[in-house]
Amino acid sequence: MRIRSLTPKLRRGLEIWDSLRADLPRPNRADIDPLILRSILPNVMLWEIVPAQKGKEFVVLIAGEDAAMRRGGRFKGYTLIDFHADQYEPIWKEFDQVRRTGQLHYCERKAQWVNCPFYYFYRLLLPIGTQDTVTHLLSVIEYDKFAVPGP
Repeated sequence: MRIRSLTPKLRRGLEIWDSLRADLPRPNRADIDPLILRSILPNVMLWEIVPAQKGKEFVVLIAGEDAAMRRGGRFKGYTLIDFHADQYEPIWKEFDQVRRTGQLHYCERKAQWVNCPFYYFYRLLLPIGTQDTVTHLLSVIEYDKFAVPGP
């Protein structure tokens, strides 16, 4: 991924994540402090990875104001399926890929939620955890209500 193609907030999220991980594959959950994230906190969602009937599920621990308000509320405790019931499978696969591989993931997508206009959004998923295991995902999201996605 070319860093220049990221939005400024996503680029800042990647810079913070990279500085926190130092020489490790990923930063530890204890390193994720809201004060460090303050410049991007409105655009952040922190997801905990928990056991589920079929593998793993992703549960919101923190949802920044911009991320939450675009969806119409507060989301601590919501699962990925609560957000994306109609598109759950492909989005779950993106989240699970980051969990399994420990590699970041970037996407651009058009979305619409009930009582909300269409938005084009940019999302960066960053792994958090121990040297051997991804335990959380840090999602940095930026919405653009006016962008028109390409083909």
